Formats: sequence, structure tokens, C-alpha cells
Amino acid sequence: MNTAANSIANEDFFSSIYSREILAKVACGDELLKYDYYESVFQNALNLAKSKEIEESVRVFEDGEKKLENEKKGSDLNAVLLDTLYPKKAYLYYKLKRMSLARLLTYKSIITNEGLKISRGYNFLVFIQIQQYHNIARIFFAESKLKDGIQLSYRLIWFLLTKEPAGVKYLDKIAHPVPEEESQMRCAMTYQVLFELLGVLAKMKNNVALYLKSLIVFLKEIIQYFSVRNEREHTLKNFLIVFSGIDLQDRSHYINAANHFLQTSKDMFPNTEKVIKLFY
Repeated sequence: MNTAANSIANEDFFSSIYSREILAKVACGDELLKYDYYESVFQNALNLAKSKEIEESVRVFEDGEKKLENEKKGSDLNAVLLDTLYPKKAYLYYKLKRMSLARLLTYKSIITNEGLKISRGYNFLVFIQIQQYHNIARIFFAESKLKDGIQLSYRLIWFLLTKEPAGVKYLDKIAHPVPEEESQMRCAMTYQVLFELLGVLAKMKNNVALYLKSLIVFLKEIIQYFSVRNEREHTLKNFLIVFSGIDLQDRSHYINAANHFLQTSKDMFPNTEKVIKLFY
């Protein structure tokens, strides 16, 4: 497994850039300690929700929110502190199947980060917004709103690979100052969105052929507009090419192409083989 790709998948890479590009510019000293406190509290609450300890998760969230309400309002730091809460509590609501509240907090995160983009020019935050829109797609899938989830996923992939707006509010440009980091994040997020989408399609029992045909048409178009600059992007483009060749009536061509890809590719994202074999 590629170490760089693995670090992105585990969010270490992403967090280190966030610390450099955002935290270091809005907080110092005791303010950083304050961020660490809320991040720790709400991360603990999130972990409890993931472990199905729902009552304790709710309690920890409530305690943290009470303290957060006393923080100074309207500052850039306060916006950052609020965003330690929104996505994590959205997950709790997601687990509770309270999708309207999960969606509301996810949009609050998107809007909060848009405010920081406008006030301070923190273009890196577009990647956080993309991640939250991906969570919106997951909510659509959980609500069986397949068309909405698929359409949003297509738009996110288009934006990530072409860097051109795709009709998603606030996602207008990608302009990270470090090209290599930008490439890593664009590729990682594309894989994450696409893996989620492919996982949903693989589990479908009705209209599978129709949705796969839609995916193939989309992939063949995006491949033409995806200009690669390094080995990582080359591998991603080949991955897209492999999936654009799926044929449910005769999977032999796809299987042969997929096996060749797995044997010869470098810089593969974690779980690539598992996702590919969903359609064997």
C-alpha cells in the first residue's frame, strides 16, 4: 500500500495541512489549546456514536456545546471552533436516522467554511466543503434518494478532476498553493466519492444496468477532460478507464482489464482492489 495514499485515507495528511493553512493563521497560544479542547471533546463524542454508545455520545456533545456557547461570537476562531462540532454531530444524527438534522448541520459546516474563505481567503477550505458535500450524498443514499446522491457525486468528481465549477454552491475553484498536496487531495477525494458510489451501485437490486450505464457515460466523458500530471493521477485515470469498460452481460473484458490494472499500477488508493472486485 502506498504510504502517502494511506496517510490521506487516515486523515493525517489532511489534518497536517489544516493545521498549517488554517489553525496557525487564526489561533496561537491559549487559543490553540482551546481548539484542541473542543476538537478532543467532539471527537470523543463522535467515537462514542461510532461505537453505538449513543446516550453517552449525546451527553458529551451537550456538555461540549454548552461550553462552546460561551465563546466569543463572530471571530474566525469561533468559526473554526464551531466546525469542530457541526460535522461530528451531523454523524450522530445520521446514526439516529434523523437525516434532516444531519443535513442541516452538514450545510452549516459548508457555510461556516465559506465565510472563512471569503473573509480570509483560505482556499484550502474548499476541500472541507467537498468532504461535507460528499456527506450530503451519503445522506441522500441513506434516504434512498439515489438519483440525488448519484448526481451530486458526479458533480463532485467533475469539480475535483477538471477544477471547473459543476453547479454545486460554493465550489467555484481549487487553488491550493502547493501543487503536489493539491494533487494528493484531489485524487484522494475522487476515490472516496467514487468508492462510495460504486459501493451503492454494487448493492442495488433494481435498475442496476440503468445506473451503471449512466456511470459509464459519465466516466467516458470525464476521462477526456482529466489532464494528468504525475503517476498518482495517471493511476486514477487508468482506474476510471477500467470502470468505464464494465459490461454486465459479459464481464470478462472488465475482469481482464481490472486484473491488469491491479498487477501493474503504482500509487493505488487503499481498498482499490476490494472495490474493483465488487463487480467481478
